[in-house]
Amino acid sequence: MLSDGAEAAVVLTYEQEQQISSLLKSPEVFALAAAYVLVLNTQARTRDLGGWAEECENAFQTLFASRVPGIPAASDETAALIWRIIVENLKLILPTVDGLRRLSDDDIDSLLAGDTGFNQKKPAPLYVRRIVAIARDVARAKQIRELCVDISCGMQEATSELRLEHTQEHHRFSHDALYVSRTLSPARQGDPVEANHVLADPHPGTNLVIIGHPGAGKSTFVTRLAGQIAQREESDYAPVIVRCREFGSDADVDVTDQVALSIKRATGIDVTEDDLRDLLSVGRCFLIFDGVDELVDIQARRSLIGRIEMVAYRYPLTSIVCTTRKIGYESARFESPRFSVHELHEYTPDQVEEYATRWFKLMERPKTDRMAFVRESEDIQEIRRNPLMLSLLCTLYRVRGYIPMNRRDVYKDCADLLFYGWDALRHIPQPVDHRRYGHTLMEELADFFFKFPSTGAGVEEGQLTRLIGIYFQDTAGVQASEADQRAAEFLSFCANRAWLLTATGFNARGQRLFAFTHRTFMEFYAAEAVVRRARSEDDVLQTAAQVYRDNPSSVLPDLIVQAYENKTHRGAEMLLRRLIKDPSQGGKLSGSPPYPLCLRILNATPVGAPLVRDVLTSTFRAWAQLSDDVKKGAFISLLQLYKDPRLICIGMLTGSGEGHPQDTVGFRKVFVECWAALWLLGEADLFLDEWGRVADEIVEADNLVDCADSEVLQSYLTLTGHLDPQTGKSFYSQLVLACFGEMTPGLLLQAIQKLSVGQEEETDRAIIAIHGRRLATSPPKIHPIQEKRLSQVLANLVPRMADFTQAAIQVEGAFAVLMWLACFAAEEYPGDLHPFHEVARGILPDDLLLRILATRSKSLVDEGDMADDLEGVKPLNRRERRAVAESGPSWLQRWMNGRLGLTF
Repeated sequence: MLSDGAEAAVVLTYEQEQQISSLLKSPEVFALAAAYVLVLNTQARTRDLGGWAEECENAFQTLFASRVPGIPAASDETAALIWRIIVENLKLILPTVDGLRRLSDDDIDSLLAGDTGFNQKKPAPLYVRRIVAIARDVARAKQIRELCVDISCGMQEATSELRLEHTQEHHRFSHDALYVSRTLSPARQGDPVEANHVLADPHPGTNLVIIGHPGAGKSTFVTRLAGQIAQREESDYAPVIVRCREFGSDADVDVTDQVALSIKRATGIDVTEDDLRDLLSVGRCFLIFDGVDELVDIQARRSLIGRIEMVAYRYPLTSIVCTTRKIGYESARFESPRFSVHELHEYTPDQVEEYATRWFKLMERPKTDRMAFVRESEDIQEIRRNPLMLSLLCTLYRVRGYIPMNRRDVYKDCADLLFYGWDALRHIPQPVDHRRYGHTLMEELADFFFKFPSTGAGVEEGQLTRLIGIYFQDTAGVQASEADQRAAEFLSFCANRAWLLTATGFNARGQRLFAFTHRTFMEFYAAEAVVRRARSEDDVLQTAAQVYRDNPSSVLPDLIVQAYENKTHRGAEMLLRRLIKDPSQGGKLSGSPPYPLCLRILNATPVGAPLVRDVLTSTFRAWAQLSDDVKKGAFISLLQLYKDPRLICIGMLTGSGEGHPQDTVGFRKVFVECWAALWLLGEADLFLDEWGRVADEIVEADNLVDCADSEVLQSYLTLTGHLDPQTGKSFYSQLVLACFGEMTPGLLLQAIQKLSVGQEEETDRAIIAIHGRRLATSPPKIHPIQEKRLSQVLANLVPRMADFTQAAIQVEGAFAVLMWLACFAAEEYPGDLHPFHEVARGILPDDLLLRILATRSKSLVDEGDMADDLEGVKPLNRRERRAVAESGPSWLQRWMNGRLGLTF
């Protein structure tokens, strides 16, 4: 059976079968077929290799006829059939068409010539040299194929079920029975789409960072993704999930070693370093790094990100998907332009209902229960849209028939249910220590996991046994002679019965490793431990603030406040008032108030309206002193306020509520400027319906169009139609904007990007025309600090561009703008090609743009020093320069001759 569904059969004698087998194992046949596949897969590039591919087929037919004599007249057909089978198998080993599109022309030439690079000025990259070696080695290619299939089959089994340890004893379900299709959207710009559309096929070299809130289902999402890849009929990709917590705090662990270890844990397959690097080189591995944020130490997290980016650089044909919490991402983010960031959205109301429908059907509960649950959970929409919280709510409602009203209560009730409820409901006896000390021990263990981040991969059974034994002796009065035995029994019960702390596997010494089933439960119990151990309000306050500063992605500070509120009457109010107080009067608390945390606390627990206004007023008053990353975190926390504090905030901003701040106009302008920055970053989509209207109302009421004095606000007002396009205070700000300290394309670059894909609007054309008229005669210069930023922003924008058509170039001003950008990029990459040049080559015919760049390069350096990218490109002669100058910007000839620069 062939890949197109055709069937074929050939009757052979035993001797002929042996002859064919010997032929197929011969190095020359394998190398010939591998070369054919590489040629076939590169024909999508701009090169004519069809004749060469035909020569490969003819060469095989000749070899077949000489090595397998005696086959009847149909030998040509037999040879063609066997050739086709060989080729189809090799297509499952060697790089795909999509993968080869990512290679440079030089690397393609190295592949086709079988040249490892020793005869070139610069050797081909290591992964290219590996592909060349694999294409010459039958055994090596066979090993890759078998390894890919084995890992794929193993991962298919490992990911076949959706595991919900927080639900009940039988917590494994078919993905199809419960999984709800998720929504992804680019973190910067773009409309939300179904995740299946983004990752429908494992395109080689697709590198994504998936960010989302705690409990948003990131791990479940990538586990299902790995399962879908593993279930592909061809078994042509080997998905691997690396749990980042397994790195611990060791910043020197080799990523590929950890990948091999993850394969061993998931499938039982031992992978050698060479085999894994071969698999990565040909792009047949799909790597998933789940939970980058679970490395609590920021420096260790940044180090891991850098090493993952290096894997993407060394193996550009391998696809990599990483998950991390959205909160705190800015403090340790992926900087490589190879990675695009997408956000995994929480559930929409329709998805909430779909999940509830699936859940109650799976639990064999009547439709009326599901309808009652959906209706009763309407009041906590902010909680139920989170997938983990929704799952917990369904579990609690099924067993207890009610819905807790805040996050801590959900965790507490679910923890009670998991730790005590399931066995009690089934009349299964529980150990005395479990009933008497269970929750306190969970708090002690969670506190240990929290204080020692290196425990993320799990803690040895022996270490936990000693820890529990010490607790039994020091707190419960248990004799030393039996403390360790009772501790071991407690852990054994957790491993076999409980669903909070569970055995996760074994280490190299054969010791069982234990970890919390979900990080959220660890944070809940750790928060309870902090409050239980605190000697004063100062202790609680200091810990919450410090945890937030160390790791903004943790929900532990929110849970600490909720736990303190549960223990102390109006405890949350007292902590909030202390947090927003002047630090010099704040007792042990040092440093500036963590305003994003203050706003998160407003979401965590109800407080009085006067305090809500005090928190908002203090935040706005201190705004100018906040750093860019704190501003962004605080503003997003403000937009995420739940209904009651959100209405108070809107009332303060629009004048429709009570207790207006004294500087209402100043606060309103700060809000709109922050909204503009978030909107320009493409991260405001989730808040458009309500907060977008507030921003528009302020713009109109305060006439901000006439007093917009920041480039960010002017750009926002221009793109939203409030302000006509203008030249702006600086040309650089039309190219690059700093929004919360992040560099993003300015109006002109955004307009050029939309022009390239045919999506420009009237405003974009006006922006291009205004700047094009200026750039045709007076090219501005860019300062050194700015030029690096502009070059990076331009390079990051290229993947969202298409080649410029003649229709696009005819737009007024477009040619002058594009020529300025191309020349600027050439100065940033002297003698080489900037990524922008790949999409800009078509603005002039016959590779004339490259000849212009080569002309400038030659005028500045000796011909022998010309860089590889322009080597062989013929510079323009004087007559050609004059002809180009007549049709281009007035400054172009001086620039080509090296007498004018666009950078200082």
